Amino acid sequence: MVSSVSRLAVVGCLALLVGCTTAVERQDAGPVSTTPSPTLAKAQEWAAGQCSANSERINVFFLDDESMIKAEAAIRTDPGTLSTVTETKAQALEHFKYMFQNQPEIVRLARVEALPASVSVVVRPGTDREALADRWRAELTAVDEIQANPCNT
Repeated sequence: MVSSVSRLAVVGCLALLVGCTTAVERQDAGPVSTTPSPTLAKAQEWAAGQCSANSERINVFFLDDESMIKAEAAIRTDPGTLSTVTETKAQALEHFKYMFQNQPEIVRLARVEALPASVSVVVRPGTDREALADRWRAELTAVDEIQANPCNT
């Protein structure tokens, strides 16, 4: 399963990028609408449903695949971890392209360099997610970001 909230973050950033890019490309076309994108609204609605279904997750993001692969072994064997799912930067790009296959302008702007490698962690019941995330922040030096409560970021 792919981390829905990390996708939402990427979707939001790329939607902003697309909005800025198209505004620059259409300077002569007049003002750009400030109405929220229906795609972003749908993504937010979908993510809210995923949050209630996946409330025991921690998302760990890395700048490169090698760091993610090395850290995943430590994360997977941690007593607080029930299960892990990894996603390389290339896999994140393919997933993003699939999600936006009907919006070629967004797909055209997506770059593997802009997407993180990630480990989505299902935390063992009874584990304090915040404490576990804080410990990983201290122990895993290659981590770019950890979302201990991805639905509230």
